[in-house]
Amino acid sequence: MKKIGIITFHRAHNYGAVLQAYALQKAVKNLGFDVGFIDKQNKKIEEAYKLYPKFSFMKIKSETRKLAHLLLDFKRKSQRHSAFESFISENLNLLNVDKNQPNFSSVVLGSDQIWNFTYTDGFDDLYFGEDCSFSADKIVSYAASMGKADLEEKLINQLNRKLAKIDTIGVREDSLRDFIQKNYEMEAEVNLDPTLLLDKDDWQEISAENINKEPYLLVYEVQENRITQPTVNYIAKKLGLRVITLSARTDFRTPKDHISNASPNEYVSLFRNAAYVVTTSFHGTVFSIINNVSFTTIGFDNEIDIRSKSILAKLGIPERMIGKDDEISNIKFDINYTKVEDKLSLMKNQSLSFLKNAIES
Repeated sequence: MKKIGIITFHRAHNYGAVLQAYALQKAVKNLGFDVGFIDKQNKKIEEAYKLYPKFSFMKIKSETRKLAHLLLDFKRKSQRHSAFESFISENLNLLNVDKNQPNFSSVVLGSDQIWNFTYTDGFDDLYFGEDCSFSADKIVSYAASMGKADLEEKLINQLNRKLAKIDTIGVREDSLRDFIQKNYEMEAEVNLDPTLLLDKDDWQEISAENINKEPYLLVYEVQENRITQPTVNYIAKKLGLRVITLSARTDFRTPKDHISNASPNEYVSLFRNAAYVVTTSFHGTVFSIINNVSFTTIGFDNEIDIRSKSILAKLGIPERMIGKDDEISNIKFDINYTKVEDKLSLMKNQSLSFLKNAIES
C-alpha cells in the first residue's frame, strides 16, 4: 500500500484548519492509501496557538497586555486548548519524520493558506515539500492557497522556483490558478475544500452528542458583521427559534453566553443539529451545506466573501449570501438541496479524481 504524507496547518487551533486536515486524511484513506501527517510546523504558526505565548521583554507593554488577556479568560482558553489538542491526538495520524526519516510515495501539500508568506514569515520550504527529514517520489498540492497575499517581483521569482518542483498543482482559488498559469505557464487545477469531500455520514463519525433538546438557530462568525444581529433577530422571530452563538475564538471580551471553548467534535454537532444557521464564515457555510441545513451567509462586500460567494455560485444558490444593501425581509428560508447535492456530487468526484490521479500517476 502506498504511503502518503500530508503537510498542512494540522495543529492550528482553528476549526477550519483541523477539520480540513481531518477531511483530507480521511479522503486519501478512503481512496485506499496509507496516510498520515508529517508532524512538523512553521514556528510562527506554532507560536500563534500556544496557550502560554512567548514573552518578550523587548515589548513589555504589549506583552503585559497579552498576559492580562490570557488571565482574564484563562478557564475558557484552557478548555479550548485542551479540546483541540485532544481532537488532534485522537483523530490525526501524526508521523514523527525527524526520528524515522521515511520515504513517501507521495507528499500532499494542503489544503489551507500554506503558501501565504505573511502567515509563515516568508515562503516556508516545508510547505513546498522541501525538507531533509523525509523524501518523496512525488510532490503534489491539493487546494493550496496563498490567501490574498500580494507578491513583490522577487517573491514571484522565488515562488516560480518552488512551484517548479511540484509534480501536480492543485489550488484553492480560481485567482491563484489564474496567477500561476499567467506568470509561470504551469498547469493548475482548482480543488474542492477537503471538508466537502466527506458527506454527512462521514462527519457523524466524529460528531459529539447533541445536548440541545429544543430547535435552535446557530450563529457562527469568524469576523463580526454589523448586519448579523438584525438578521439573527429577524429569522429567530420568524421561525420561533432560540439562538446559540458559537465563537471562532475565545477572548475575555467574548460574552459569557457565547460558546467559545467548543471542541471540533462539538462544532460538527452544532452544525449537524441546527434548525438554521447564520454565519460570516466559509466553513460555516460549508458545514451548513454538508448537513442540508437552511442558512444565510452574511457578506462583507469585499475580498472576504470570495470563497463563500464562489461555492454558493457553483452550487446554484448565490442568494444565500446577503450584504449590507439587501433587505432582510427578502431572505428565503428553504433550500432545494436535491439540486445542490447533484452539483456538489459532480464537483466532489472531480476533486477526488484529481487527488487519486495526482498520487497514482
